[in-house]
Amino acid sequence: MRLNQLFFAEFGMTSRKYWDRRRLEFAKQCLETSPMPVKELSYRLGFRSDSHFVVWFRRLTGSRPGEYRKNYLLAVDGSKATLRNGCRFNRI
Repeated sequence: MRLNQLFFAEFGMTSRKYWDRRRLEFAKQCLETSPMPVKELSYRLGFRSDSHFVVWFRRLTGSRPGEYRKNYLLAVDGSKATLRNGCRFNRI
């Protein structure tokens, strides 16, 4: 309990919100730079099923992961770019 209070005082958000923010930014990075399927990404991020990941991602961003990737690629160069493996799974 005290740890959460200290965390909030230092970062201005709960540890859960901080973790979700980092996880979301990492998910976005992977969707933008890696051809990794959404299902694999969801498991690597610790979700028990890809449907939970899709619901979570949509709740936070307003779009499904596949839509996010497609819209990102279209915004970058107007066509489907070749994704390279730019997503590293060290510790996030």
